[in-house]
Formats: sequence, structure tokens, C-alpha cells
Amino acid sequence: MKPIHYAIGIDNEAPQVIDITSGNEGRGVWDKMVADNIRIAISHHRILRPGAHILKFYPVDPGVVLQRLVIDAGGVKPSYLGPPESPLTGLKDSYAGYFPVGVAVSPRLLSGPDTTLILQQFNSLTPDNAMKMGPIHPREDRYNWKDADAIVDFAQRHGLRVRGHNLCWHQQTPRWMFTDAKGDTVSKEVLLQRLKDHITTVVNRYRGKIYAWDVVNEAVADDSTRLLRNSAWYRICGEDFIAKAFEYAHAADPSAQLFYNDYNTERPEKRERVYRFLRRLVDAHVPITGVGLQGHWSIYEPSAQELQAAISRFSSLGLKVQITELDVSIYPWEKNHRTRRPGEEDVLTPELEQRQADQYRMMFSVFRRNASHINGVTFWNLSDKYTWLDNYPVAGRKNYPLLFDVNGQPKKAFWEVIDF
Repeated sequence: MKPIHYAIGIDNEAPQVIDITSGNEGRGVWDKMVADNIRIAISHHRILRPGAHILKFYPVDPGVVLQRLVIDAGGVKPSYLGPPESPLTGLKDSYAGYFPVGVAVSPRLLSGPDTTLILQQFNSLTPDNAMKMGPIHPREDRYNWKDADAIVDFAQRHGLRVRGHNLCWHQQTPRWMFTDAKGDTVSKEVLLQRLKDHITTVVNRYRGKIYAWDVVNEAVADDSTRLLRNSAWYRICGEDFIAKAFEYAHAADPSAQLFYNDYNTERPEKRERVYRFLRRLVDAHVPITGVGLQGHWSIYEPSAQELQAAISRFSSLGLKVQITELDVSIYPWEKNHRTRRPGEEDVLTPELEQRQADQYRMMFSVFRRNASHINGVTFWNLSDKYTWLDNYPVAGRKNYPLLFDVNGQPKKAFWEVIDF
């Protein structure tokens, strides 16, 4: 039988997702008494005050229509609800008046049950890995278009936007980019020409199909004593590679929005270094549209004040802001990889889930207040079934950072995000 879920809540409580697939009716009693496909489900709610209350019913699974829902509150005359008018509200629908809501995907998510959730909830896609320089341009004379094309083609068929990620990064850059045939480091002129060729080729291929690009990723140093990261790009080209990357991308697609993308941009010390760096680009008339706040956050940070300060600071330069890689870890931030400690738990307890829901509620409240500056929010992965945080920074420690659980069902955080 096709799975059937609905969600139900009273007043402002977080709705409970209920499974009414066959098996919940108990010993077949009701199957013997009434027609096939009648199902019983029980949910428990605590009502703390007398008087009128609002019961909220949400269909969850698209394409499933209930002919009649009978609500028996025990001792009260049963209530009858007719067919639901629409499936579970999508994030894209809730935020239609604010900004697009996207998700990072790989080609494997574009078929099967994940596809339904993507189309139900999101109106923008970001390739999570397929457009990074290493995967898409592994050798100087070879491009690998298969995965990137699959994502863009899917988006085109379904009327979804696409954000390109990314054109220049210190990680996942193939070795050939920095060396000549003898294995020696190339000159600045050679490296900039290779960067130009790469950006021009990739951006031209998707011109008119990708509305925004993360052009340069994570160029500001983690070291507070430095402005820019001491990457191979910087060691060979100095800071010139950054402005050049934006110029090359703009020349290839003048209509595309161009972003600088980074993490920990809400922490005051790094925020100010990113601001100084962005101000240089703006003052030099580099064709930059905005800044991407990656949003790899947690239930511990950032605070509402830190988030608002970052958005205000960057938008004061006339730049747009996007949240580009959003997830909310249940663990404190750690930068360096480590092994899992003996006895280290990886369970999403009710307390942790509530703290996560509260954090998501706060973040989206800040996003809505700043909708004139924010023109996109993208989640980094679809559901808790798979997240890059399952293996970073601790390999094999399960994380639960997204709005949908391991079965693709909405968590408490989902309801907090759409209930405003």
C-alpha cells in the first residue's frame, strides 16, 4: 500500500506526523467492520486551557487524497473532514513572498522518492559536488559534464533555478592546474590563463540556465593574523586571482549573479576581515553581486544578534546576501577532523531536536526581517538520511542537521520554519 502520512496539531504546538499505512488498525477489527482502506491512527495532545481550540490538519504525502477523515476526540461527537485541499505546504510556497528556497543535490537524488520531496519543497538547486573544479575539469584537456548536465537538465524540465557551485576554491582543485609538464609550479600568467579558460568554458556552457555562481570560495584565512588564505592560488597569483575570477565569470555571462562564498562569517572577528576584503572588491568595481553566508551552523551558534550584524554589515556595501549551504548541527563546531571518542553519543534526543527547532525558528525569523537584502536560502543536502556532517568532523558520527528526518518526514524544525 502506498504510504499515507498526515500531520496534526492543536493551536500552536508542533504538528505530529502520523503514519496511517496498513498495520495501525489493530488485529484487523476495523477491516472486518468497515470497507477496505479505512484506517485508525491515534495522536496525543495536551490542552492546558478550556474554551475553543484550533485543530490543524496537514496532508503530507503528495498525490494521496483522503476521501474522509473522522476525528473522534473521545466522548465528543466525531468530526468529519472532507478531502484535503492541498498536500504538505512546501518551503518554496511558504517563502514565495520572501526568497527562493533551494537544496544541494547530487544526480542520485533526481530519481526515486527523493525527487518527490525536492519538487514539493524547493524551487532552486545547487550541485553539491558536480561543478567543483576537480570533478568537472579533472585534466587540462578533459571536462566531465555528465553529472552537472544531469542536474541542470532536471532543473530545466521542472522549472527550477540553479546556483552554480563553485568556480575557484583552494580545495578540490586538480594538481595539473598549478604545475607544468615537468611538475614545476606554473607562472602567474599561466595560472590566470588556465583559470580564465576554465571559468569561461563552464559558465558559457550553462549561460542562461544558471542564475548565480559562487565564483570564489573561502579565500579569507582562518588565521586571524592574515586577511587571505595562503593557498596555491594566493602563493602564485597574490590576491589578483580573486578579482580576475569575477571578471572572467562576468564576461562569460553578464546576466549571472556573482557571489563570494565563505563560512564563519557571523563570528565578529572573521566577519570584519570578510567585510574588509569585500569592500576592496566593491571599491575596485569588481563585478560582484553579493556574499554567500554558508550557514554551517549549530544549535549553539550563531545568535540572532550575530546573524543580524553580519547581514547588516555586508549589505551596507550594496551587496546581496544569500544563505548558501544551510544546516544546523546538533554538535558544537569543530574545524579539524578527529576520530569518534569511546562512548560518544550520536542520538537526536527530544531535547536536542527542540533546541534545533528553536534555532531554525530564530534564523528564519531573521531571514524574513531581512528579505530586502537576502535573495536566496539553500539547504546543504535534502534530509538527515544523508549529510556531509555524518563524516565531518567526526567520521561515522551520525548528525541530524536538516528539516527532514532519515525517512524524509518533516521534523519539528520544519514546522517552526513554515509556521509564521
